[in-house]
Amino acid sequence: MKTIFSYFRPASGQMKSGNYKTTLLLLMLIWFIINLVQAIYTEVLSDEAYYGLFGKYLDWGYFDHPPMVALLIRVSSLFFTGNLGLRFMTILLQPFTLYLIWKISDSGNPDSRKVITLFIIAGSISLFSVYGVFAAPDSPLLFFTALFLFVYKRFINGYSWSAVLLLSVSMTGLIYSKYQAVLVIGFVILSNLRLLRIYRFWVAGIITLVLLSPHIYWQISNNFPGFQYHLIDRSEGLRWNFLIEYLPNQIAVFNPLILGAVIYVFFKYRSADQFERSLRFQIIGILIFFWFISFSGHVEPHWTIVCSIPMIVILSDKSNSNPSLSGYARRYLLPSILLFLIIRIRTKFNVSR
Repeated sequence: MKTIFSYFRPASGQMKSGNYKTTLLLLMLIWFIINLVQAIYTEVLSDEAYYGLFGKYLDWGYFDHPPMVALLIRVSSLFFTGNLGLRFMTILLQPFTLYLIWKISDSGNPDSRKVITLFIIAGSISLFSVYGVFAAPDSPLLFFTALFLFVYKRFINGYSWSAVLLLSVSMTGLIYSKYQAVLVIGFVILSNLRLLRIYRFWVAGIITLVLLSPHIYWQISNNFPGFQYHLIDRSEGLRWNFLIEYLPNQIAVFNPLILGAVIYVFFKYRSADQFERSLRFQIIGILIFFWFISFSGHVEPHWTIVCSIPMIVILSDKSNSNPSLSGYARRYLLPSILLFLIIRIRTKFNVSR
């Protein structure tokens, strides 16, 4: 049986691929340093102060969020004070998120050019970068989404017990991060209903429920405040401005150049395999789901940010085999990163709940 750690070792054919590892580590380090500098010199946002209270009073749940953000802030506060006392774990998580995305999109013939393309695509999604700086539930949500997809890709190729355990950990981390996790897991299942006939997937689900039992008990003991708030209290009825603003907000979140490239890929290529089908289900399903939600209330732009993971994976994969897409990333997406860097320096981002 494969060990859990064997999943993170490169395949034998990958060892002859030159200096791509150096490029990957260097870009991860640069990404980390940029986020670290901004985290130190950008004042704490009101939402971060709110989550900071969570970190002071650890519990298995809170009024509007699961406890993962509180745990990360508490760990950060053990090593630092001030801004880094809130943000350090957020800053640390994102390079690992990028590493997992790289492993997911790994075509088996890695090289430095592919690494650079992936980082250009990731860097051109504005809010993806933002959640590498500010302490918010979306930061661990992105990390555990990447971990979930990384393990799921391997699970469907072998159903090993080590994959079952890692799948349980990733699903647990997802749900402890933010309730949008249910959509991430749900659309993967909808894209591959065969999972429901695989008993090891059910075992992973049962282990996840056991690991989530403290939070479930907390919800029951407190009359389900999270569900009450998100499903009932936030409903404001149909307002046309909520519906009209949804698409422009999503364009701003993901960058129109990224959304345009994703739409192009969807029409140009069929799903290469079951895993890519799952990625497409996530993107389309989550965007449509929150569009429907906009009929009954305001949808915060960042609620769909979890779609950035499958977008980066799909665009990176297609760029590896399509020189025109790779050129598009360098010619058009790379300049947008410079624009976002200027905005990050001059503007406070809205990461509201």
